[in-house]
Amino acid sequence: MSAQPYIVIYDGKKVKTYSSEILSNKSAKPLQEFKIKLIGAKLYPSYDCKAIFGLDKKFNVVELDSLTGRTSIRMEDIRKTFDRYDLILEEAEDFKGITSSRNGNCVAVIGWSGILVDKKGTIDMVERIEYRKRFTTEKYIRTEVDKWGAERIITEEEEHFYTEKAHIDSGAISPDCKNVALTESSLFERCYAAVYSLEAKKYNILRDVPYEEPLYEDVVWSRDSKIMCFFYRDKEFHFGIELFNLKGKSSQRFSLEFPIGGYDSSPMKQEFALYSFSGEILILDASKKVPSLKKLVAIGENPISLKYSPCGKYLLAVNKKRIHIIDLNGKILTSLKGKFATWFAVK
Repeated sequence: MSAQPYIVIYDGKKVKTYSSEILSNKSAKPLQEFKIKLIGAKLYPSYDCKAIFGLDKKFNVVELDSLTGRTSIRMEDIRKTFDRYDLILEEAEDFKGITSSRNGNCVAVIGWSGILVDKKGTIDMVERIEYRKRFTTEKYIRTEVDKWGAERIITEEEEHFYTEKAHIDSGAISPDCKNVALTESSLFERCYAAVYSLEAKKYNILRDVPYEEPLYEDVVWSRDSKIMCFFYRDKEFHFGIELFNLKGKSSQRFSLEFPIGGYDSSPMKQEFALYSFSGEILILDASKKVPSLKKLVAIGENPISLKYSPCGKYLLAVNKKRIHIIDLNGKILTSLKGKFATWFAVK
């Protein structure tokens, strides 16, 4: 456990940091404990768990040092920052989440109106997808008079277009900080799965489909930044996942009986762990030409989050009742009380 000796548990009021002793001794005392109130009572770890972020009550993006109990402001009052970029983020409901690259070098704040990516002082903006809407008008052509003197106005239908922007539903920055994968939608009209290049400053739209055919809801990257795993549902409430290769145009789909509530990618290989609302944890091996999906263990319903340990040997699974630490053989090593948990690795 030397690669990830710390386990961080947050209950919405206090952050408690434990050593790996907690695996064999539930009575182990925390190494550090401090109070902090965060919007959504949630922590946002980087892919490698070497940085942990949160959004405080003043809408500052803060980085937490779970060993010292100190916090530092990474982005000050994102409401004002979004406003400077002509984006809307005024209330907690406008905020979708925080996602960060390896070591927390790049931090992306997701809002429905756009995304701001902070590269330690330099900010990139990701705008929403624009799409065209069609409408028609009747154009006057001429007036005709019949043999009885009655007038008849002749018109023809004229086609017009204007642009609107979709709403961002979710987003994830790639571990290498080069791309942002997004799901976007326009209610009852269009749904998108897309990737935005931070280097080229342009979108690659992977899927553009009628509303809920399907609706893409969330996305996670493989740790090598080459594969995107999108989660979707359709209007008949069929669920599934779709894998896209960053360089390729083809994709592969897997149908699921239940939606996914927690997910992460392995730090060691092209593999994804999925926590289903059925209570099962699934492992998706995307390293082969034909990916495979298998059940690891059933631990309880109502998933909240799932996170690989930095060494890739363990999973931290959180549901509404318990926090479980599991090895990749499906053995539950310990179960703890708490509302949210993640790993923390020293930089």
